[in-house]
Amino acid sequence: MRLIDADALLENYDLKNAVKYGNKSAEQQRNSYSTLMMYEIADMIDDAPTIIPRPDWTPCAEGNKLPKFGKTVQITAEFENGNRLVFQAYRMWTLFGSWYWMYTTGNRCWLKVIAWQPLTEPYNPDRKEDAKSDDVSQWPEWKQRAALSNYDFKKEDSE
Repeated sequence: MRLIDADALLENYDLKNAVKYGNKSAEQQRNSYSTLMMYEIADMIDDAPTIIPRPDWTPCAEGNKLPKFGKTVQITAEFENGNRLVFQAYRMWTLFGSWYWMYTTGNRCWLKVIAWQPLTEPYNPDRKEDAKSDDVSQWPEWKQRAALSNYDFKKEDSE
């Protein structure tokens, strides 16, 4: 898979203002294949899924920034045999001025914590990126039309 900068692509090919019906007359629009193609390309780019980059892991090496005390983050903890797991945890002060990692379950983390990252955003069904792929109402218009036409076609065949 290749990731592209959709905004840069639209700007580079002057597609930001591409409109389907931007011509002055219906005849001009009918004869303007390139304008229609520009709109269709811009529409496909806009309908393409947006990939939200994951936050980067920050190694817990000396000198690297650590999360604030009490702030829950994801940590990668390493067992003595080298196996690694991801947990949610936070840093906590001791009475003696040192600190340690605490799991969100309330237990102290005795494993070696090698990296941390902020928590990802929770699932939100109203956010387009979190919508189910089988929810047709979330699909681009052209894909909805194709899905409905296939459905109608199959329905007619079965009768």
